[in-house]
Amino acid sequence: MPTLSFGSTFDTQTPASWAKIAIEKLTNAQAFMIPEAGHGAVVYQPCVAEMGVAFIDNPKRRFDNSCARSIKVDWHIAPWVAAPKK
Repeated sequence: MPTLSFGSTFDTQTPASWAKIAIEKLTNAQAFMIPEAGHGAVVYQPCVAEMGVAFIDNPKRRFDNSCARSIKVDWHIAPWVAAPKK
């Protein structure tokens, strides 16, 4: 049975490593680690939702890791934070 499994690096409810562990004994499964998402990455990262829809449309489809690679950390440093003195 085709299976798509996601682990999220900010998931406080389920260890991200379980995504790969969940598919260890499955022969037709894919697992992806999603950065910058918590429990429910499909809600917080649009490319994950797109992967989910594409998987439902075609469960035999193989994905690359472009979704996870496309997610960038958007750090915001408040203007009042001073640069460290050297």
